[in-house]
Amino acid sequence: MIALALIASLALGHVAPPAARRGPMESVRTDSSYASLVARARQAFEARAWNDAAELWRSALMENDAVGEHWVRMAESMYRAERYREAVSAYLRAIQLGAVPADEGALDVARAYAQLGNAKQSARWTELALRARSARSPREAAGEGRSFARSSQV
Repeated sequence: MIALALIASLALGHVAPPAARRGPMESVRTDSSYASLVARARQAFEARAWNDAAELWRSALMENDAVGEHWVRMAESMYRAERYREAVSAYLRAIQLGAVPADEGALDVARAYAQLGNAKQSARWTELALRARSARSPREAAGEGRSFARSSQV
């Protein structure tokens, strides 16, 4: 009954719609476009604001979860923010999308499990990384993809 009265009041112009009742600052929206979100995530990453970067990458992935580079950046941000369990999931998705060579991604997963104190999973993923590395062509192993050393320094 109240809902009908509210709808009728809105239709007759007796009650201002919610947007009109907002104060001047509430009606101003922040720029939430995808490109802006990605730019802010990159800036936070470069500024080494790891938690902020991780959350911004997560938001960007909510908009488009098919961009492998974003999964890698989110995983790296989470790792550096000591959010190792979340980093594992993000690294796995990056591997699935082919955003990182399987051997390098597996080493990243192993590293995160080691930080969690899970020696069994760390050893398992290290073994998987070694298997994947031996399966790579000599050209791939010689330098294509990101290097493990670089990924742990940025």
